[in-house]
Amino acid sequence: MHLPMIRKSLAAVAAVLVASFAAGCGVPMDEDIGEAESAATATATAKLDREVYQAGQTMTLTVTETYVGTRVTKIVDTGGHTWTKKSGDASTMIWTAVAGSGKGAFTVTATITPSSGAPAFSASDTFTLGTTATKKALLGMSAPADTWDQRVREVGPGLEARRIFYTSFGDSLRLAERACADGMYPVLSYKTGGYSWAQVAAGNADAELRALATRLNALPCDSFVAIHHEPAKDGAARDWAAMQAHALPILGGAIGGKVKVGVIANGWWWSPTNQGYTDAEIAEYIPRAVIDVSDVIAADTYQTCETCEEPLPKMKGMAAWARRVGGVRALGVGEFNGFTAASITNATKTLAEEPLFAWGCVWNSTGGIATVLTGARLEAFRTALANW
Repeated sequence: MHLPMIRKSLAAVAAVLVASFAAGCGVPMDEDIGEAESAATATATAKLDREVYQAGQTMTLTVTETYVGTRVTKIVDTGGHTWTKKSGDASTMIWTAVAGSGKGAFTVTATITPSSGAPAFSASDTFTLGTTATKKALLGMSAPADTWDQRVREVGPGLEARRIFYTSFGDSLRLAERACADGMYPVLSYKTGGYSWAQVAAGNADAELRALATRLNALPCDSFVAIHHEPAKDGAARDWAAMQAHALPILGGAIGGKVKVGVIANGWWWSPTNQGYTDAEIAEYIPRAVIDVSDVIAADTYQTCETCEEPLPKMKGMAAWARRVGGVRALGVGEFNGFTAASITNATKTLAEEPLFAWGCVWNSTGGIATVLTGARLEAFRTALANW
Protein backbone atom coordinates (compact mmCIF):
# COMPACT_ATOMS: atom_id res chain seq x y z
CA MET A 1 0.00 0.00 0.00
CA HIS A 2 1.27 3.41 -0.87
CA LEU A 3 2.34 5.64 2.02
CA PRO A 4 -0.32 8.37 1.38
CA MET A 5 -3.10 5.78 1.44
CA ILE A 6 -1.76 4.30 4.69
CA ARG A 7 -1.79 7.77 6.24
CA LYS A 8 -5.39 8.36 5.15
CA SER A 9 -6.50 5.01 6.53
CA LEU A 10 -4.78 5.63 9.84
CA ALA A 11 -6.39 9.08 10.06
CA ALA A 12 -9.84 7.62 9.44
CA VAL A 13 -9.34 4.95 12.08
CA ALA A 14 -8.12 7.58 14.54
CA ALA A 15 -11.17 9.75 13.93
CA VAL A 16 -13.46 6.80 14.60
CA LEU A 17 -11.57 5.94 17.81
CA VAL A 18 -11.69 9.54 19.03
CA ALA A 19 -15.41 9.81 18.32
CA SER A 20 -16.11 6.54 20.09
CA PHE A 21 -14.03 7.55 23.09
CA ALA A 22 -15.65 10.97 23.29
CA ALA A 23 -19.17 9.55 23.08
CA GLY A 24 -18.44 6.92 25.68
CA CYS A 25 -16.86 9.39 28.12
CA GLY A 26 -19.45 12.14 27.69
CA VAL A 27 -17.04 14.51 25.92
CA PRO A 28 -19.07 16.96 23.76
CA MET A 29 -18.52 16.78 20.04
CA ASP A 30 -18.71 19.74 17.67
CA GLU A 31 -22.46 19.24 17.11
CA ASP A 32 -23.16 19.16 20.85
CA ILE A 33 -21.00 22.21 21.43
CA GLY A 34 -22.91 24.04 18.71
CA GLU A 35 -26.28 23.22 20.33
CA ALA A 36 -25.03 24.27 23.76
CA GLU A 37 -23.75 27.57 22.38
CA SER A 38 -27.08 28.08 20.56
CA ALA A 39 -29.06 27.47 23.76
CA ALA A 40 -26.87 29.83 25.72
CA THR A 41 -27.55 32.68 23.33
CA ALA A 42 -31.08 31.76 22.25
CA THR A 43 -33.89 34.25 22.70
CA ALA A 44 -37.66 33.91 22.49
CA THR A 45 -40.74 36.11 22.36
CA ALA A 46 -44.37 35.27 23.09
CA LYS A 47 -47.07 37.59 21.79
CA LEU A 48 -50.85 37.29 22.03
CA ASP A 49 -53.11 38.70 19.33
CA ARG A 50 -54.93 40.93 21.85
CA GLU A 51 -54.83 42.08 25.46
CA VAL A 52 -58.42 41.33 26.51
CA TYR A 53 -60.61 38.30 25.77
CA GLN A 54 -64.21 37.38 26.50
CA ALA A 55 -65.33 33.84 27.31
CA GLY A 56 -65.35 31.62 24.22
CA GLN A 57 -63.00 33.78 22.16
CA THR A 58 -59.96 32.17 20.52
CA MET A 59 -56.67 33.30 22.00
CA THR A 60 -53.76 33.13 19.55
CA LEU A 61 -50.17 33.07 20.76
CA THR A 62 -47.21 33.53 18.40
CA VAL A 63 -43.90 32.17 19.71
CA THR A 64 -40.68 33.05 17.95
CA GLU A 65 -37.23 31.82 19.03
CA THR A 66 -33.68 31.58 17.71
CA TYR A 67 -32.55 28.19 19.03
CA VAL A 68 -30.93 25.88 16.45
CA GLY A 69 -31.54 22.24 17.26
CA THR A 70 -34.29 19.89 18.36
CA ARG A 71 -36.38 21.04 21.31
CA VAL A 72 -39.70 20.71 23.09
CA THR A 73 -42.02 23.74 23.54
CA LYS A 74 -44.63 23.84 26.30
CA ILE A 75 -47.31 26.53 26.74
CA VAL A 76 -48.99 27.13 30.11
CA ASP A 77 -50.93 30.03 31.59
CA THR A 78 -52.02 30.98 35.09
CA GLY A 79 -55.67 30.57 34.08
CA GLY A 80 -55.28 26.85 33.34
CA HIS A 81 -56.22 26.97 29.63
CA THR A 82 -55.29 24.16 27.23
CA TRP A 83 -53.06 25.36 24.40
CA THR A 84 -52.87 23.57 21.04
CA LYS A 85 -50.13 24.00 18.44
CA LYS A 86 -51.64 24.99 15.10
CA SER A 87 -48.54 25.54 12.96
CA GLY A 88 -44.83 26.04 13.19
CA ASP A 89 -41.48 26.10 11.42
CA ALA A 90 -37.85 26.42 12.51
CA SER A 91 -38.39 29.74 14.27
CA THR A 92 -42.12 30.53 14.61
CA MET A 93 -45.01 28.62 16.16
CA ILE A 94 -48.71 29.46 16.45
CA TRP A 95 -50.66 28.18 19.48
CA THR A 96 -54.33 28.70 20.32
CA ALA A 97 -56.67 28.25 23.28
CA VAL A 98 -60.29 29.09 24.00
CA ALA A 99 -60.81 31.80 26.64
CA GLY A 100 -62.54 30.51 29.74
CA SER A 101 -65.33 32.08 31.75
CA GLY A 102 -63.10 33.37 34.54
CA LYS A 103 -62.27 37.01 35.16
CA GLY A 104 -58.99 38.70 35.97
CA ALA A 105 -55.43 39.06 34.75
CA PHE A 106 -53.29 36.14 33.66
CA THR A 107 -49.84 35.31 32.28
CA VAL A 108 -49.08 32.84 29.48
CA THR A 109 -45.55 31.41 29.25
CA ALA A 110 -43.80 29.51 26.46
CA THR A 111 -40.94 27.33 27.74
CA ILE A 112 -38.45 25.92 25.22
CA THR A 113 -36.41 22.92 26.41
CA PRO A 114 -33.49 21.84 24.14
CA SER A 115 -33.24 18.08 23.58
CA SER A 116 -29.47 18.34 24.07
CA GLY A 117 -29.98 18.88 27.77
CA ALA A 118 -29.02 22.55 27.60
CA PRO A 119 -30.93 24.88 29.98
CA ALA A 120 -34.49 25.76 29.04
CA PHE A 121 -35.49 29.34 28.26
CA SER A 122 -38.87 31.05 28.14
CA ALA A 123 -40.95 34.08 27.15
CA SER A 124 -44.28 35.39 28.48
CA ASP A 125 -47.18 37.69 27.68
CA THR A 126 -50.19 38.83 29.70
CA PHE A 127 -53.94 38.95 29.05
CA THR A 128 -57.17 39.85 30.79
CA LEU A 129 -60.43 37.88 30.83
CA GLY A 130 -63.97 39.07 31.36
CA THR A 131 -63.56 42.82 30.99
CA THR A 132 -63.16 45.35 28.21
CA ALA A 133 -60.12 47.42 27.39
CA THR A 134 -62.21 50.55 26.84
CA LYS A 135 -63.93 50.57 30.24
CA LYS A 136 -62.56 53.24 32.56
CA ALA A 137 -62.27 52.89 36.28
CA LEU A 138 -64.69 54.89 38.40
CA LEU A 139 -62.98 58.12 39.48
CA GLY A 140 -63.83 59.16 43.01
CA MET A 141 -62.65 61.05 46.08
CA SER A 142 -61.96 60.64 49.77
CA ALA A 143 -62.58 63.58 52.11
CA PRO A 144 -63.89 63.98 55.68
CA ALA A 145 -67.66 64.20 56.05
CA ASP A 146 -67.53 67.73 57.48
CA THR A 147 -65.70 69.09 54.41
CA TRP A 148 -67.18 66.78 51.78
CA ASP A 149 -69.61 69.23 50.20
CA GLN A 150 -66.93 71.92 49.94
CA ARG A 151 -64.46 69.53 48.29
CA VAL A 152 -67.13 68.41 45.80
CA ARG A 153 -67.75 72.02 44.82
CA GLU A 154 -64.00 72.58 44.38
CA VAL A 155 -63.32 69.58 42.13
CA GLY A 156 -66.49 70.04 40.09
CA PRO A 157 -69.14 67.58 38.89
CA GLY A 158 -68.55 64.05 37.76
CA LEU A 159 -67.36 62.14 40.85
CA GLU A 160 -68.29 58.46 40.52
CA ALA A 161 -67.13 56.97 43.83
CA ARG A 162 -66.78 57.98 47.48
CA ARG A 163 -64.40 56.45 50.01
CA ILE A 164 -66.00 56.10 53.47
CA PHE A 165 -64.50 54.84 56.74
CA TYR A 166 -66.17 52.96 59.61
CA THR A 167 -64.77 51.88 62.96
CA SER A 168 -67.02 48.87 63.61
CA PHE A 169 -69.42 46.56 61.78
CA GLY A 170 -72.47 48.11 63.42
CA ASP A 171 -71.85 51.73 62.35
CA SER A 172 -74.59 53.65 60.57
CA LEU A 173 -74.66 53.48 56.75
CA ARG A 174 -75.92 57.05 56.46
CA LEU A 175 -72.91 58.22 54.42
CA ALA A 176 -73.13 55.20 52.14
CA GLU A 177 -76.80 55.97 51.56
CA ARG A 178 -75.84 59.57 50.76
CA ALA A 179 -73.26 58.34 48.25
CA CYS A 180 -75.90 56.20 46.55
CA ALA A 181 -78.28 59.16 46.42
CA ASP A 182 -75.53 61.28 44.86
CA GLY A 183 -74.92 58.69 42.16
CA MET A 184 -71.57 57.63 43.62
CA TYR A 185 -70.25 54.12 44.26
CA PRO A 186 -69.52 53.62 47.99
CA VAL A 187 -66.01 52.28 48.69
CA LEU A 188 -66.31 51.27 52.34
CA SER A 189 -63.47 50.53 54.76
CA TYR A 190 -64.31 48.86 58.07
CA LYS A 191 -62.20 48.40 61.18
CA THR A 192 -63.11 45.47 63.40
CA GLY A 193 -64.30 47.36 66.50
CA GLY A 194 -63.59 45.29 69.60
CA TYR A 195 -62.54 42.17 67.67
CA SER A 196 -58.98 41.14 66.88
CA TRP A 197 -58.16 39.83 63.42
CA ALA A 198 -57.80 36.32 64.83
CA GLN A 199 -61.20 36.55 66.51
CA VAL A 200 -62.88 37.58 63.26
CA ALA A 201 -61.11 34.71 61.49
CA ALA A 202 -62.34 32.31 64.19
CA GLY A 203 -65.97 33.32 63.60
CA ASN A 204 -66.54 35.43 66.71
CA ALA A 205 -67.93 38.32 64.64
CA ASP A 206 -70.05 36.25 62.25
CA ALA A 207 -73.39 37.49 63.61
CA GLU A 208 -72.36 41.13 63.15
CA LEU A 209 -70.94 40.40 59.70
CA ARG A 210 -74.20 38.78 58.59
CA ALA A 211 -76.21 41.70 59.93
CA LEU A 212 -73.93 44.12 58.07
CA ALA A 213 -74.29 42.07 54.87
CA THR A 214 -78.06 42.39 55.14
CA ARG A 215 -77.84 46.16 55.53
CA LEU A 216 -75.36 46.52 52.66
CA ASN A 217 -77.63 44.55 50.35
CA ALA A 218 -80.47 46.89 51.31
CA LEU A 219 -78.57 49.93 50.01
CA PRO A 220 -80.09 51.41 46.85
CA CYS A 221 -76.80 50.94 44.94
CA ASP A 222 -73.94 48.48 44.62
CA SER A 223 -70.98 48.89 46.98
CA PHE A 224 -67.49 47.65 47.81
CA VAL A 225 -66.43 46.61 51.31
CA ALA A 226 -62.98 45.99 52.81
CA ILE A 227 -61.92 45.13 56.37
CA HIS A 228 -58.95 46.90 57.98
CA HIS A 229 -57.20 48.69 55.13
CA GLU A 230 -53.42 49.18 55.10
CA PRO A 231 -52.60 46.40 57.57
CA ALA A 232 -48.78 46.59 57.58
CA LYS A 233 -47.38 46.86 61.13
CA ASP A 234 -50.87 46.54 62.67
CA GLY A 235 -50.67 42.81 63.36
CA ALA A 236 -49.61 39.42 62.00
CA ALA A 237 -50.03 38.96 58.26
CA ARG A 238 -51.38 35.43 58.69
CA ASP A 239 -54.15 36.68 61.00
CA TRP A 240 -55.15 39.43 58.57
CA ALA A 241 -55.21 36.99 55.65
CA ALA A 242 -57.22 34.43 57.63
CA MET A 243 -59.72 37.15 58.59
CA GLN A 244 -60.22 38.14 54.95
CA ALA A 245 -60.65 34.54 53.76
CA HIS A 246 -63.31 33.95 56.41
CA ALA A 247 -65.17 37.26 56.54
CA LEU A 248 -65.30 38.46 52.92
CA PRO A 249 -67.60 35.64 51.69
CA ILE A 250 -70.00 36.42 54.55
CA LEU A 251 -70.17 40.09 53.55
CA GLY A 252 -70.23 39.63 49.80
CA GLY A 253 -71.86 36.29 49.16
CA ALA A 254 -71.26 35.01 45.64
CA ILE A 255 -68.44 36.65 43.69
CA GLY A 256 -69.77 39.40 41.44
CA GLY A 257 -72.86 40.13 43.53
CA LYS A 258 -74.41 43.42 44.61
CA VAL A 259 -71.86 43.81 47.41
CA LYS A 260 -68.30 43.52 46.08
CA VAL A 261 -65.60 42.61 48.57
CA GLY A 262 -61.84 42.56 48.72
CA VAL A 263 -58.82 43.99 50.49
CA ILE A 264 -57.18 47.42 50.55
CA ALA A 265 -53.48 46.94 51.16
CA ASN A 266 -50.50 49.26 51.60
CA GLY A 267 -49.56 50.61 48.20
CA TRP A 268 -45.83 50.68 48.91
CA TRP A 269 -45.81 46.87 48.80
CA TRP A 270 -45.76 47.25 45.00
CA SER A 271 -43.06 49.91 44.85
CA PRO A 272 -40.12 49.09 42.54
CA THR A 273 -37.77 50.63 45.12
CA ASN A 274 -36.16 48.78 48.04
CA GLN A 275 -39.20 49.38 50.23
CA GLY A 276 -41.36 47.25 47.93
CA TYR A 277 -42.31 43.67 48.79
CA THR A 278 -41.49 40.54 46.85
CA ASP A 279 -44.36 38.41 45.52
CA ALA A 280 -43.70 35.98 48.37
CA GLU A 281 -43.98 38.76 50.96
CA ILE A 282 -47.21 40.05 49.40
CA ALA A 283 -48.55 36.49 49.45
CA GLU A 284 -48.25 36.45 53.24
CA TYR A 285 -51.04 39.04 53.27
CA ILE A 286 -52.78 38.15 50.00
CA PRO A 287 -52.48 34.40 49.47
CA ARG A 288 -54.50 32.48 46.91
CA ALA A 289 -57.27 31.96 49.48
CA VAL A 290 -57.77 35.73 49.69
CA ILE A 291 -57.54 36.31 45.93
CA ASP A 292 -60.17 33.63 45.37
CA VAL A 293 -62.78 35.35 47.58
CA SER A 294 -62.03 38.93 46.43
CA ASP A 295 -63.83 40.86 43.70
CA VAL A 296 -61.16 43.57 43.92
CA ILE A 297 -57.61 43.73 45.28
CA ALA A 298 -56.93 47.38 46.13
CA ALA A 299 -54.28 49.53 47.79
CA ASP A 300 -53.74 53.08 49.03
CA THR A 301 -50.90 54.68 47.06
CA TYR A 302 -49.23 57.84 48.27
CA GLN A 303 -46.46 60.26 47.41
CA THR A 304 -44.70 61.29 50.61
CA CYS A 305 -42.90 64.41 49.32
CA GLU A 306 -42.59 66.48 46.16
CA THR A 307 -39.50 64.59 44.94
CA CYS A 308 -40.55 61.18 46.30
CA GLU A 309 -41.97 58.27 44.35
CA GLU A 310 -45.44 59.07 43.08
CA PRO A 311 -48.41 56.66 42.93
CA LEU A 312 -47.80 55.74 39.26
CA PRO A 313 -44.99 53.16 39.75
CA LYS A 314 -46.91 51.45 42.53
CA MET A 315 -50.07 51.29 40.43
CA LYS A 316 -48.13 49.79 37.53
CA GLY A 317 -46.54 47.37 39.97
CA MET A 318 -49.98 46.27 41.13
CA ALA A 319 -51.07 45.52 37.57
CA ALA A 320 -47.87 43.60 36.78
CA TRP A 321 -48.23 41.59 40.01
CA ALA A 322 -51.87 40.78 39.23
CA ARG A 323 -50.91 39.36 35.86
CA ARG A 324 -48.00 37.38 37.30
CA VAL A 325 -49.97 35.64 40.02
CA GLY A 326 -53.16 35.22 37.99
CA GLY A 327 -56.78 35.10 39.13
CA VAL A 328 -57.04 38.73 40.26
CA ARG A 329 -60.45 39.85 39.03
CA ALA A 330 -59.92 43.59 39.35
CA LEU A 331 -57.75 46.19 41.05
CA GLY A 332 -58.66 49.34 42.96
CA VAL A 333 -57.00 52.39 44.47
CA GLY A 334 -58.63 53.27 47.77
CA GLU A 335 -56.70 56.54 47.96
CA PHE A 336 -54.01 58.25 45.94
CA ASN A 337 -52.42 61.65 46.43
CA GLY A 338 -49.72 63.74 44.81
CA PHE A 339 -47.49 66.63 45.74
CA THR A 340 -47.35 67.78 42.11
CA ALA A 341 -49.88 68.28 39.33
CA ALA A 342 -47.94 65.76 37.21
CA SER A 343 -48.30 63.12 39.90
CA ILE A 344 -52.08 63.60 40.01
CA THR A 345 -52.28 63.49 36.20
CA ASN A 346 -50.15 60.36 35.96
CA ALA A 347 -52.31 58.54 38.51
CA THR A 348 -55.60 59.42 36.82
CA LYS A 349 -54.16 58.52 33.42
CA THR A 350 -53.17 55.08 34.70
CA LEU A 351 -56.65 54.55 36.14
CA ALA A 352 -58.10 55.42 32.75
CA GLU A 353 -55.77 53.25 30.66
CA GLU A 354 -55.19 50.10 32.76
CA PRO A 355 -58.25 47.84 32.26
CA LEU A 356 -57.70 46.01 35.57
CA PHE A 357 -58.57 49.06 37.69
CA ALA A 358 -62.23 49.17 38.73
CA TRP A 359 -62.10 52.42 40.73
CA GLY A 360 -59.73 54.94 42.30
CA CYS A 361 -60.29 57.76 44.79
CA VAL A 362 -58.13 60.83 45.23
CA TRP A 363 -57.29 61.73 48.84
CA ASN A 364 -58.48 65.31 49.26
CA SER A 365 -57.73 66.29 52.83
CA THR A 366 -54.88 67.62 54.94
CA GLY A 367 -53.50 65.05 57.34
CA GLY A 368 -50.49 62.80 57.70
CA ILE A 369 -48.46 62.82 54.48
CA ALA A 370 -51.14 64.39 52.29
CA THR A 371 -52.70 67.82 51.84
CA VAL A 372 -55.95 69.07 50.38
CA LEU A 373 -55.91 69.72 46.63
CA THR A 374 -55.13 73.34 45.76
CA GLY A 375 -53.63 75.29 42.89
CA ALA A 376 -52.14 73.27 40.04
CA ARG A 377 -52.84 69.96 41.77
CA LEU A 378 -56.53 70.81 42.10
CA GLU A 379 -56.64 71.92 38.48
CA ALA A 380 -55.01 68.65 37.37
CA PHE A 381 -57.71 66.61 39.09
CA ARG A 382 -60.50 68.91 37.88
CA THR A 383 -59.26 68.48 34.31
CA ALA A 384 -59.11 64.68 34.64
CA LEU A 385 -62.60 64.56 36.15
CA ALA A 386 -64.08 66.88 33.52
CA ASN A 387 -62.65 64.72 30.72
CA TRP A 388 -63.57 61.39 32.30
